[in-house]
Amino acid sequence: PLSTAVMDRGTKDHSRQCWIIDSFAFPGKQGTGNPAAVVLLASETNPNDADTQQWMKSVAIEFNLSETAFIWPCDRNDTHIQKRNDDDKLFHIRYYTCNGSEVDLCGHATLASASVVLHILGFGPGKKGVDAIFHAKHDILRTKVAPPISKISDSGCSAARIAMDFPWKDEHEITEVAKRSDVISMIKSAFHLRSD
Repeated sequence: PLSTAVMDRGTKDHSRQCWIIDSFAFPGKQGTGNPAAVVLLASETNPNDADTQQWMKSVAIEFNLSETAFIWPCDRNDTHIQKRNDDDKLFHIRYYTCNGSEVDLCGHATLASASVVLHILGFGPGKKGVDAIFHAKHDILRTKVAPPISKISDSGCSAARIAMDFPWKDEHEITEVAKRSDVISMIKSAFHLRSD
């Protein structure tokens, strides 16, 4: 993973740690993953502050990846924070696209963020039962180190693996025929399926 610093004129230290993580990549095979940037922010970050939002948008545009995740530690005394045990690593997370739009949820950017927390920052490996829990705008995402696969590719490389629990979403039945056909067309197009 690439690690660098992002300039921020609005802070005392003027920099933040950041990484580009290739989620879903096959070891030894370039171009097989889905890269996401991860930026570690200070614990006092306020995502509702207009200057902070503008800065996050600018950074995401500069990275020019499908998503950039911004993470910062949760206040462990916050009563709204969910945890299983005292060893869990708790973070807030927000996602921005390469055009500066905020999105509510992004799976591969969450996996990239979990890789940073559990592997790069060293909170996960060798620590049984430690989860990285991300509090997104509307969801809570729980991640943990997954058991390794001894050999993933012919090159003999192995990869850091992360398991993630996706949030439960209510299903919504589409009752209007016109809307149903629009959704079916969209799915067929997205998955390159024939129309017949």
